[in-house]
Amino acid sequence: SSIETQFRSLCKPSAVSAISSSSAASSPGAVTSPLPSHEALGSSDEDPSYGDDDPSEIHDSSSRVPENELKEMLRKKHSGYLSSLKKEFLKTTKKGKIPRDARSTLLVWWNSHYQWPYPTEEEKIKLVELTRLDQKQI
Repeated sequence: SSIETQFRSLCKPSAVSAISSSSAASSPGAVTSPLPSHEALGSSDEDPSYGDDDPSEIHDSSSRVPENELKEMLRKKHSGYLSSLKKEFLKTTKKGKIPRDARSTLLVWWNSHYQWPYPTEEEKIKLVELTRLDQKQI
């Protein structure tokens, strides 16, 4: 997704130079800021501290600050937004299929225990060893 791409580009060391060079290429005569626009990163509703600075102040201070310090300043300023993005990406779990041999082992167990299909703790441990699945999956 585009949000994930933007997040990864912010974490890369060349992100600031790539942003500033693409800004300069788009309008050669205009004064450009090396900072991405607020719309590109998300709305200010997501983090109340996001976007409090005046863009002209940021541009003035960034022209005097080395690239590493600018990158660190951006990380500090947008850390709340970036951490919320990271949490959002970690929440999404990808669904995968259980391996065929594990599925057949569980099906054999279930067929023999169809009257009470709830394994005991010992049976769960044995099934984990046989199927190589997590105990939560059993």
